[in-house]
Amino acid sequence: MATRTIAKMCRYDSNSNLMEYPEAASQSFKIGELVYLNTSGQVTVCAANAQVILGLAVEDATGTTNTMIVVDILKPGEWVIANLYNDTAASAVCANTAFGDLAELATSSNKTVIDITATASACFRIVNRLADESATDIYPRVIAAVISTYLQCDIATVS
Repeated sequence: MATRTIAKMCRYDSNSNLMEYPEAASQSFKIGELVYLNTSGQVTVCAANAQVILGLAVEDATGTTNTMIVVDILKPGEWVIANLYNDTAASAVCANTAFGDLAELATSSNKTVIDITATASACFRIVNRLADESATDIYPRVIAAVISTYLQCDIATVS
């Protein structure tokens, strides 16, 4: 059993869908955090229990409103890699029985993680662990599918 360092969320495959959008006011997100477009069409960091996801930030927020920010748009059927998370570290493990489980997004030190303690706004389905992670590792990196009903993308404009 090893305790894994919480790393940045990333896409499972290499099929990036990069687009630029203006940054919302007072943002401090980091590369790899999930973001969405607010009602003004500006990039905003997703909070825990997010109801909508646009994609992954490809660059850190500047803190300057309307600065163009590159986002890797997530589309239905795409997977991400992130650490599994639980407020109780010893419970942040991924047994084989967890495959298929639903989980919410949370953040830990400006990194998006998959929170297995909450499912009310579950935007991920756990698919598998990375090959070098074990069922007893704490905060293991897992592969997760983003549930399409949470995705904000308009597939017609993202190709």
